[in-house]
Parts: sequence; structure tokens; C-alpha cells
Amino acid sequence: NTPRALHSATKLGGSGLILIVGGVDQNGNVLASAELCDPATGVFTTIAGALNTPRFGHVAVATPGGAIFIIGGSGAADAFLASVEIFQPGQNPAITGTFTMASTGLASARVSAAAELQADGKILITGGATGIAAAIPLSEVYSPGI
Repeated sequence: NTPRALHSATKLGGSGLILIVGGVDQNGNVLASAELCDPATGVFTTIAGALNTPRFGHVAVATPGGAIFIIGGSGAADAFLASVEIFQPGQNPAITGTFTMASTGLASARVSAAAELQADGKILITGGATGIAAAIPLSEVYSPGI
């Protein structure tokens, strides 16, 4: 519904739906909106809730409990983010899905990092950048606490 680039697209649990979050629009505006895509029907539905902090270049990681962690990225005025938001889908993700700020963020703000859920439920976040051409050779382990 909203043209976007530099967003995340993450499978939402066993539902088959894809959660599409943030990014930038065709005018370079940073987006807080999110949509659900149903690959079976090709239908995109805008989610009633939105990110607390518009962001792009973030990573998103799904947890076995159904939550999706939206990690880092860049916000308005190219501010690099250490914050983490949690999407909880609820019974009907397009209507009841909510974004809340996690109580703790990353140790290092970063954009364009990679992230992977580990067997112990923690999230390994590697690399990324802290500015133009400022790649960081750091990894950190984030503990979701849910």
C-alpha cells in the first residue's frame, strides 16, 4: 500500500503472513507504518498500529512466541538508533498488532546490521555501521526478555 525501500520483511509465526516494517518512501521520508502481506492472496493490509520511532535499515527477528523484534536502524535526520521495538501480533495482527519500545536497547547504535535468533532465545547482532562509511566490527548479544 505504501511504496517503501530499506524496510524489513519477516515471516509472522505459523500464519504465513509477512510483516513489512518501516523503511523510506519514494521521497526519502522515514516511515513508521507497517503492513501485512498474505502471500496466498497477494493482499497487503496496513496495520492499525505503527512504530514508535520511524526507522529504516533496521533488522527484524521473529521469536518462537510470535513476537518480532525491530532492532536498530536509522531514523529522522540520519540518526542511528540503538532502540528496539517489539511487535506483538495479537489475535488479528492487522487490527490488534502493537509496537512497544523494549525496556533495553542495543549497546551500540547501528544500521544495516545482521541478526539471528540463537537456540537460547537471545539475538546475536553483528556488524552494521554507525555513520557514513563507518562499518563497525562489533557483535553483541541482545536478550529479549520475553
